Amino acid sequence: LIAAFAGKRVEVVCSVGSEKLVRALGDLPSNVRAFAKVPQLTLLCRATLFVTHGGMNSVNEALYYGVPMIVLPFGLDQPLVGRELERRKLGRVIAPRALTAARLWRTAKELLRDPEARKARLAMKRKMQASGGNREVTRRILEDLAAREARGAAE
Repeated sequence: LIAAFAGKRVEVVCSVGSEKLVRALGDLPSNVRAFAKVPQLTLLCRATLFVTHGGMNSVNEALYYGVPMIVLPFGLDQPLVGRELERRKLGRVIAPRALTAARLWRTAKELLRDPEARKARLAMKRKMQASGGNREVTRRILEDLAAREARGAAE
C-alpha cells in the first residue's frame, strides 16, 4: 500500500492495528500517514478510495458513503464479499498473493475512472442512505416485538 501510493498526488491514511506496527514502518513518504486506529466513519465520509480486507462492517460503511473499494481478502467471508462487490461493480478484488504496488496503483486508477462503477456506487449509496439505517432497524424490531406480545396476550 505504501509503495503503491508513495509520492503520488494523494493522501493516504493507514490503520495498522497497533502502535508497535506504526513504529515498525519507520519513516513514511510525506503523503502517507499510519496510525494504530483511525475513526473509520470520519474518514469514509471524505475518502476517495478504501483499501480493505472486506469485512462486512467496513464494506457496509463504505457502501453507505459511496466509497469505492479495493478488497484484499484474507479469509472467512471476505473472498465472497469481494467477488460480490466486483460483480455489482462496487469494488475490485486483488488476491493478497497477487498484490504488487504496481497492480494496486493500476487497479485504483481503473476503479476511480470507471463510469459504470461510479454509477453503481452512487445508486447503492442512495439506497443505503434512504433505508433508515440503525434507527429504522430498531423501530422495526420493536414494532415486531410489540405485535408478538399483543398476539400472545390475545391468545
